[in-house]
Amino acid sequence: MPLWTTQTEQTYRRIVLDARTQPERAKGGILMSSTLLVYGANGYVGEHVARTAGRLGVKAIVAGRDAARLDRIASETGLERRAFALDDPAAIDSALNRVAVVLNCAGPFKYRPGLWSTAV
Repeated sequence: MPLWTTQTEQTYRRIVLDARTQPERAKGGILMSSTLLVYGANGYVGEHVARTAGRLGVKAIVAGRDAARLDRIASETGLERRAFALDDPAAIDSALNRVAVVLNCAGPFKYRPGLWSTAV
């Protein structure tokens, strides 16, 4: 396992543990009310991120275009799933409801930034 993964997991564990053991500190703050949306969760990097989030108890949503593949990942991780394409602004608006952070793991990466910037 790469060193960065271990360090990232330790950081997430500390954040999740703080939220569970000190809820008054996190109440109403970004920690308790935030949801991470992992777009491209059925790809190599996105699936790794989604599985790590699920394992660490991070409030996350797996997202992408392929609903069937997302269903498998969501059921295995216990995370919610949202299927939508990046060429449908109305679907993007709906999918981003109650989402604080979007992590775009969809490739090819050189084509995606413009789509997100026009949608968000």
